[in-house]
Amino acid sequence: MRISIIIPVYNAEETLERCLNSVILQKDVSTEIICINDGSKDNSLKILKEYETKYDNIVVINQDNKGVSEARNAGLEIAKGDYIMFVDADDYLLENSLSTIDLSENLDLYKFGFAFLDNKVYSETKYEDKKICLNDNNFGEVFANILNNVDENMVWGQLFKRELLDNVRFNKKYFFGEDILFNAYVLTNVKTIRYISSIIYYYERRDNSVTKNLSYESIKNKILNLTYMFSEMQEKIGKYEKQIQIKSMIEIVPQIIMIHNKNIDFIYDNKFMCEAFKNVSVKDIPVRRYRIPFLLLKNKRKIIFKIYSKFYILAKKIKNRS
Repeated sequence: MRISIIIPVYNAEETLERCLNSVILQKDVSTEIICINDGSKDNSLKILKEYETKYDNIVVINQDNKGVSEARNAGLEIAKGDYIMFVDADDYLLENSLSTIDLSENLDLYKFGFAFLDNKVYSETKYEDKKICLNDNNFGEVFANILNNVDENMVWGQLFKRELLDNVRFNKKYFFGEDILFNAYVLTNVKTIRYISSIIYYYERRDNSVTKNLSYESIKNKILNLTYMFSEMQEKIGKYEKQIQIKSMIEIVPQIIMIHNKNIDFIYDNKFMCEAFKNVSVKDIPVRRYRIPFLLLKNKRKIIFKIYSKFYILAKKIKNRS
């Protein structure tokens, strides 16, 4: 079995060699490494060309800056492996970790553990080793559990059977949450899933400010992007309308918290949001810290929501400093 590893690259010269070395040095597994330079303005392309010259299994695509979705799609167009894996250029794989995956089972989807370094705080996400066979009786529950588990929504934490992706691509019109949409469409075709407890992927976040210094307009656009995305998902996978609306609330509520001191009336003018508020109840929200703000938004308690949000952000800042 061969694994195609797709790596979108944009101005990643500081971490790129670490990433490439981690995938090249995987033993006892056949890999095809597809790197897409997405209009980098630093030395990323130079580094990629050096590795392409040195290693036979590295392919470099150079394109104008089009965004991560189109970069990944470019990799998908030429991938020849039996399985597809996505790796970000500032992340890396544990040494020889891919060989721990038993691909002889020939399952549709493999999900594995990952380590997370966030503002110098290290954490791990591990799964219980198990195999799931999906059918008409359990698909809705499995779909909801995966969709509403934040840890399972990143495309880099999985191996996809290539055939599953023949008619699925990242939607370039969405600039935030595109992984969620991609995973949801893939899941509709999945019949077998293997969860693997071992840590394989290392993810590092360097900027962990609570607001990330984003403007009101940029966060508003994120919220609208998410509502349009979930609305499209609901139209195409209408059978799971309630699960999709619950997921939308999990993703959108924390974004609204970030603009607590600004006008949030625009969310009540959005048809999808109004429907979601109407159909989703507090007990449906699996993330406890979002239940109170969701209830306040649902009941249009705007002043109390603003006060709660200020304390929420302050508490996050204090926690991050400790």
